[in-house]
Parts: sequence; C-alpha cells; structure tokens
Amino acid sequence: MTTEVSIMNTQAVALAADSAVTVTIGPNGAHKVYNSVNKLFALSKYEPVGIMIYGSASYMSIPWETIIKTYRKILSSTKRDKLEQYLADFLGHIKSLVEDSQDLNTIEAQYIEGFIRSFYVRLNDYFTEATSNLSHDQISKQLSELFDTSFEKAIDSIATSICTYDSLDSMESNNAVSKLDHNSVQVDHLIDGVFQNWKSFLNLERRQRIIKLCAEAAPKEPPYSGSESGIVIAGFGDKEIFPAQVETRIEGFLFGCLKHTPIQATNISEKNTASITPFAQGDVIASFMNGMASELYHAVGGLMSHFTENEVPDQLVKAMQEEALSPDVIDRINRKIKKAGIDFIETSQAYLADKMDNEHSGPIVSAVGFLPKEEIAQLAESLVNLTSVRRRMSTSSETVGGPVDVAIISKGDGFIWIKRKHYFEPELNNHFFSNYYRDE
Repeated sequence: MTTEVSIMNTQAVALAADSAVTVTIGPNGAHKVYNSVNKLFALSKYEPVGIMIYGSASYMSIPWETIIKTYRKILSSTKRDKLEQYLADFLGHIKSLVEDSQDLNTIEAQYIEGFIRSFYVRLNDYFTEATSNLSHDQISKQLSELFDTSFEKAIDSIATSICTYDSLDSMESNNAVSKLDHNSVQVDHLIDGVFQNWKSFLNLERRQRIIKLCAEAAPKEPPYSGSESGIVIAGFGDKEIFPAQVETRIEGFLFGCLKHTPIQATNISEKNTASITPFAQGDVIASFMNGMASELYHAVGGLMSHFTENEVPDQLVKAMQEEALSPDVIDRINRKIKKAGIDFIETSQAYLADKMDNEHSGPIVSAVGFLPKEEIAQLAESLVNLTSVRRRMSTSSETVGGPVDVAIISKGDGFIWIKRKHYFEPELNNHFFSNYYRDE
C-alpha cells in the first residue's frame, strides 16, 4: 500500500510519495513490507511532467519503473499540447507491451479465478445461512436442494451487483465471451480449483452460467484480478499556462483491451486556484483536511439514523399506546416523526459538510493558492509523513513509510527533485546523472 499526494496552485505542482510496498509471500499469503520502492518519476526529461504510481507495483508482471523509463526514452524531446495527451500516449505505450492472443494471459487467468472466488464466497454465505438451524442429518438429506437454492441466490446476487456498475469505455470492444469459450478447459480447471469438494454439484449448465456472469462482469469496474494500479500524471502541457493532473486506475490487458477506469482530470484556472488530492490511503489526509475522520463522520450519521428512525419512534409509539391513543392516530404520528427524523439527518449532514468546507478544507485550499513552490513541497511531504506516523501508531501493518520522495513541477523550471532516495551512493555514480540529463 502507499500514500501519495498532489498539491497544485497557479505556480506549480508538488508531488510526494512514500516508499512502502506490501508483498504477499508463499502459499499462506504472508505479508512483508519493504520501504525502498520508487513511485514518483519524471515522465519526460525535457518537459514539466511527472508521474506517480500506486497499488500494484507491476503491470502484467512488468515493473512500472521499467515501463515508465522505456516510455520516457521513446518520448524523448517530443511535446504534447495538453496534459491529457501524455496520459493517452502513455496508455497506448502500455497496451503495446502485451501481445494479444487467444490464450489467457496472466491477468485474465487471475481475473477469472478472482471472479469465481467472489461467486464462491457468496454461494458459501447463502449455504451457511440456509443450514444454520439444521442438523447434520437434515443437511445430508437436503444437500442437493440446499445447494441449488444457494446457487440461485448467488447467481441473482452477483448479477444484481454487476448491474450497479456502468460499463467502462476502455472495455467496449472486449472479447471475453470468445476467449472464455476458447479456453474452456483452463476455465473449468480454475472453477474446480476454487470449488473443490463442491465441484460434483456443478453440472455443465451451472458452469456455463458462472462463465456467462464472468464475461458480463469483465467490462465493469470491479478489479477481480487483484492487480489494479493507479496512475497519476501531473504538470503542464506545452500550451498550458496553469498545471493540471489526470488519474486513472489500470487492471491490465484484459480480453483484448487495456482495462482502465474513466480518466479523472483536475485543472487549475483563474477560478480554481488550488487543489489537494490524496491517492491510495488518503484517509489521514482527508481527516486533516476535513477536521474529522471519515469513519467517525459515518459512525455519527449511523447513530443519528438509529435514534431518529428506530429508537425515538419506537419509544414514542410505546408511550402513545400506554395513553390508549387509537392505532390510526399512532400510525399517522409515527410517520410524521420518522419523516422529521429523515429531514433532521439531511439537515445535520448538510450542516456538517458546510462546517468542514468553510472552517477546515476551504481555508486550507485557499491558503495553498498563495503558497510559494517550496512551501507546497513541504506541505506535500508533511501530509505523507502524517499518514506514516498514524500507521506507525496503529496495531496494523505499517503499510505507509520509508523515505518520502518529493518533486516540484513548474512551467519555467520543469521537473525539480526536492527529495529523492537512491539505492546507490550518488558520488560513485556520476555517469547516472550525466545519462539522466543528456540528450537521447
């Protein structure tokens, strides 16, 4: 995991990223954290553009650092008028690194297995629920019927979940149906590996229904493969006076397409003079900005909902019944009380949102609009360090930590490192720096 932040005003962009990466090792899924990974890079040696990576450290088993530096070499001194064009060009480079074929690639196999596991979890939950009050003998006698009912519920649940997501434009021309059909033997092997003792219940029709749902889910956003990476590109296009940033999340080359989420853009202008955007583990930065942790905000909202929609109306109904009011009167008053409770919650949430904006995040963002370049760099580093300290003081793994890399990008000075870690002694490797800045 990681924490990164982008801070922009009309002068420059400050980018900061920690150095922690969590690696899963062995069949038992043990986690180990290393604090030496590079996540922040110059995208061009000549233009004021930088890039940050979060999430998975690689794409299709290729390290992101390798991809970025090979793209930078291809880009050379070429300019793009708009920042979005750098991202479009970079996505094209990523797609070109993988050759499409009829066989399943690594991400596709991971995606299929991840989807099947997700389906299996829902099926198992429904089966556990259905058998919670039955004896072992009853379960044995009704096993086929219980499995069938649970299977149908899992199918309906997954199908409903899929429908809640819009299809991604990047997956418009995916060939999931034909590729799953072409690799049916491997897909069956993946199903058997997940279902194991249940596989005797999976006849051909049930397997085909699972595979059909798998194909329907492919163009949707949820990344079943577990290998999603975030990409943030920030800086200036050649014809842009103010900085901008663009972000997308990539799952991989999936069924003939590069699966990525819609591009989110933030542009600085005369009216929008500053922004602070956290990425990946942004909860601590959001708490700093809003004056309240998001989990606390939701907990307060949940408590208010419980009292206004349940506790208070129930107590009042009980009191009215003791006063021998008629059922019709009690029902009308109860509906009015619940309506008043919903109005109260909406008013309270709007009040809190305005309070957080006017007294916390708003003033901070306004101040950022006037900060000089070195000050926004210090703020970016401090926000990443704040998250690192918070993780260190918790009982969970320290998934944010290590040296913080910081860079400033301005129209006049280009990409400038403020802090940067090296795995080698700089004074022993002068050739590295001369190669970095030389023309290619």
